[in-house]
Amino acid sequence: MKKVSMTKIISFIVSLVPIILYLFMQSNIADSIPVHFDLTGKADSFAGKTSTEPYMIVSTSLIMFIAYTVLSHFLLLSIRKNSKENSGIVNQIFDYILIILTLSVSCLLIYYIFLIKNIDMLNIKVPLIIVTLTLGLIFVVIGNSLPKLTQNKYAGFRTKDLVNNESKWFIWHRKIARVWVIGGILTMILSILVGFTGFTGFLIINLSVPFLLILIPLGMMASSK
Repeated sequence: MKKVSMTKIISFIVSLVPIILYLFMQSNIADSIPVHFDLTGKADSFAGKTSTEPYMIVSTSLIMFIAYTVLSHFLLLSIRKNSKENSGIVNQIFDYILIILTLSVSCLLIYYIFLIKNIDMLNIKVPLIIVTLTLGLIFVVIGNSLPKLTQNKYAGFRTKDLVNNESKWFIWHRKIARVWVIGGILTMILSILVGFTGFTGFLIINLSVPFLLILIPLGMMASSK
């Protein structure tokens, strides 16, 4: 039987925290609570505190943990079958991303639980900043792992030129790794701007940075030919 990684155990425990906290605080929460907010942060839908909706919301982190674990397991099986030498580092990437996602979603849910206890705490920019920080951390994790990948057709920056040339693969994955790490750090720094610009800044940062992290390495490779 395969040993479960400590990262998955911690992620699972973290995913349970919002559920436990909600059950613990339920007696101190109003009978009718907000379950949906518009883009300005105004509550536009309510439900009873013992109804299905609040339990589904506070279970989001656990549901995400289960779905991510199942999906990553099948992806890893495919990688092990076709690129066994890279399965270890890919599994490590999956684990790191899992704990980052679980922590960020659980933080959002904890914020929600305290919010429904005291609606005056509402600040729509808080979840936007958390999501932006999460994206930045994921970019850093991926960037830090790219140089460790050996040449393959299933993981990494897989252009035809790199897949067919081992030397270029390693050289360019080191260069691309720096771009992704710097991009991740900049994303986390730019999350501060979300606190001032709100949803507009959130959309600009979280849509443009991933696009640039693909476009910049492709441009670097094209200009080197």
